[in-house]
Amino acid sequence: MAAAALSPALSAAGEDKLISVQVKRKPADPWQEFPTRTVAGLAGFRPARAAKLSRYGGRMDRRLA
Repeated sequence: MAAAALSPALSAAGEDKLISVQVKRKPADPWQEFPTRTVAGLAGFRPARAAKLSRYGGRMDRRLA
């Protein structure tokens, strides 16, 4: 199956990278290959600035009462 046939969101230059993962719909079903992408492989993806974390891993920029 051609990558362009899988999704119209793929760039013409092929910048978005498809990877294959094995999936099951139900535990009794056989494993099947499925094409997908990761966020890191998307063309133009820029991660947001990481939040500062406490020594316990909690976000320092959000406080709750």
